[in-house]
Amino acid sequence: MWPDRHLTFVSQRTPHTPGGVPGLQGLNTTSHGDVDQLLEALVSAVKKGGLGPQAAPQSSSALTSFIAGFLVAAFLVWLLKYRLNAATAASQDRRRQKQAIETVAKMDPQDLKNSLGEIGMPAWASLPDFQRVQWFNQVVVQIWPYFDRMVTQWANENITNLLEQSKPPWIRSVRMHRFSLGTTVPEITGVKVYRESRQDEVLLDLDFMWAGDQEMSFVVKPVPRTVPDVPLAGQLMDLLSNAVVIKAAVDHWVVNGRLRVRLGPLLDGPPILGGMQISLTEIPRFSFDLTVYGGELAVLPGLEPWLHALIEDCVLRPYVLPEKYDIPFTDAGQGGYERPRGLLDVRVIEAAHVPRLDILTASDPFVKVSVRAKQQLQTQVKENTSKPHWDESFQLLVHYPDKQELTLVMYDHDTFDSHDEIGRVHIPVRDLPAGKVIDDWYEVLPAHQEKSDSEKYFKSGNPVSWVVGAGQKAMGILIRPWDYKPFSLTKDEKRKAGCHLHLQLRFSELSAEDVDAAAKEQQGAPGAGGQLSHLDPHVRNILRGGVLYVRIHKVESLMGKAVFRGGWKQAVKIKVRLGDIQKATAVAKGKKKNEAIMISQELEFIVGGEMAKSGHKLQFEVWDVHWRNELKGRLHIPFDDIKDHVMVRHTYDLEGTQRGRITLEMQWMPAFAAA
Repeated sequence: MWPDRHLTFVSQRTPHTPGGVPGLQGLNTTSHGDVDQLLEALVSAVKKGGLGPQAAPQSSSALTSFIAGFLVAAFLVWLLKYRLNAATAASQDRRRQKQAIETVAKMDPQDLKNSLGEIGMPAWASLPDFQRVQWFNQVVVQIWPYFDRMVTQWANENITNLLEQSKPPWIRSVRMHRFSLGTTVPEITGVKVYRESRQDEVLLDLDFMWAGDQEMSFVVKPVPRTVPDVPLAGQLMDLLSNAVVIKAAVDHWVVNGRLRVRLGPLLDGPPILGGMQISLTEIPRFSFDLTVYGGELAVLPGLEPWLHALIEDCVLRPYVLPEKYDIPFTDAGQGGYERPRGLLDVRVIEAAHVPRLDILTASDPFVKVSVRAKQQLQTQVKENTSKPHWDESFQLLVHYPDKQELTLVMYDHDTFDSHDEIGRVHIPVRDLPAGKVIDDWYEVLPAHQEKSDSEKYFKSGNPVSWVVGAGQKAMGILIRPWDYKPFSLTKDEKRKAGCHLHLQLRFSELSAEDVDAAAKEQQGAPGAGGQLSHLDPHVRNILRGGVLYVRIHKVESLMGKAVFRGGWKQAVKIKVRLGDIQKATAVAKGKKKNEAIMISQELEFIVGGEMAKSGHKLQFEVWDVHWRNELKGRLHIPFDDIKDHVMVRHTYDLEGTQRGRITLEMQWMPAFAAA
């Protein structure tokens, strides 16, 4: 409600007018600028008692209904106008960024310092290690049309699948309509060459800014397909899904980031360069304009956060260090493996206040754990509970402690549809003190809400936030009044009021000195083992073992599957086991039946010294998981064979089936040899 002093002020401006609703005569109800005046008049009417003493008693209910409906309509009009103004301001801000980028690219260092001082300077002007390379931008201009065609072809083949696999539950289907990188090329603003890199490679860092005219349009059907267990709801939702179709576009991106380029290995003969690997040093800062054709963005308030999450998780994060995009020039040009710099122990204990995403039951939560986008581990699924208890432990290798972060994503498991994301936790590895156990509760937040342009409309103190929060609180009181304790919550209860995840974390550095000591111990040097006594026992065990990398390239010639079991398509998942460690690839889909399916995924196994000596076999299982799971073949490779050869690349025939082949690359990296 409005404060009393505001009501008094309104009553002075809005005199009682007999014969109708007080104070409404003469107002233009179709003008957005008069919304505040209309609201003031209506509040004044309520304050003064409606139509006055001459009104008939039966008119009271009609007046009340009119006022309530008019208030809702006026608020919606104001909200749409507010959202439109904010979107316009964001678009203008992106245009200003684009103009600033174009201006900075043309300025010399002295002009920049005079204009900006020492704050906000580009790397080539503020850091002596970075150099400005305008000639490289001219090269990019000539290459750009060919690069645009290559990326557009990739987008036409893959983006629709990415959209479908990651779509939220309120979208029935989504497909790409048009894609273009535009004609504006990225601007390389600075280059750094690393002089301390290995002798057989060249390392470069490229700073870039890109304010382009890109466009990606897509078609969305924003109605869920069915509502389970509700009579006739499924048929109604199907009709609405086919009737409601919205076209939207993401365009005018502004991107600012840094690329790491590795040229190598360097060869003694032609072509000199064995290959090139490209990575992002971190997630670039980016923004974009989102347009809904023939409508207003507020109609789909969840569209922008979902697209932001999709771009970050599926397009950018898979190429952030230590991940890379390999471009081999020769057979020896495949990217190598880097020595890990640390070991992160993660114990996922439990969660509290997991929200309900299903209509009739509680969530079925599970958690995916990773420090690399392509290396994800997963807890078990706990069914129908808001207080799941897992108590599962994971070990993760860390290659860049100053850049990588631990990511835990909680999902609600769905058997017949894509899993619904509940929220996530991000913990930078650099924030974890080495060697110390951290036991704490972490808040599970919606994906990327801190970076979404929509967030500013729901900050504390914003009128929209106040209305939404008040509505949620009112609904909570009506549904479960016995749970409403506004003044009796302790500090700890307030901290855990939302969805939280209970974790135990420990980061252990693998220093060069510890690795050297492990190497000497393996070589039989006297007293070397004592140099590792300060380490935790499981860290010592890892240093006495190593890391097994398994890169699965493709599977081909798999046996077919009956149509009633889903045989009209292929979707392959590969499970790999070494001892008691089991991992699996993400699902890879085939475009046509019986063709080769590109997996292109890498799994890593942390192998302790005891396991490395135990004579285990590396076991593979190839599953077709489209519709009904069906085993397509197995493979067993002695672990000792991989250790003896260090690197193995081969295409194997699957066992237990008439046909089927899998192409693998496996490398054993002892901890003492990886420095």
